[in-house]
Amino acid sequence: MATNGRSSVDREFVIGNRAQELFVEVIGICDPRKDKSHFPAYCRDETGGEMIRAAREILRGCLFANGCRDEKRTEYQRDAYNNIVYLNFLTRTAYDNKWINEKQHDRILRYTGELTKRIYNWRRATGAIK
Repeated sequence: MATNGRSSVDREFVIGNRAQELFVEVIGICDPRKDKSHFPAYCRDETGGEMIRAAREILRGCLFANGCRDEKRTEYQRDAYNNIVYLNFLTRTAYDNKWINEKQHDRILRYTGELTKRIYNWRRATGAIK
């Protein structure tokens, strides 16, 4: 049953939806082909690319964790969490060097903060954390 272009299953999987929104946000900020990119040419592909890869791995971990059970689920949840930590570090580095502005920094951290809490609670609910 579609509602506003999304099925009811999509609305229930908030973690995956937030991870997807984070991925789209990071692509919009770090796209090396953008004319207005503030990343210097010497690190545009590396740093921007690493931020995109980390966001993609967060999305991948959330989606794969949702599709499996037991130890594999815990492994994917842990991978997603570790990539959140890595993306936060890269975001802070990019902000400190003024490669992204404060608004972009805050948007990424808002998504990663929410995902951190949700993944932690998800892991607790499935018994991965006691």
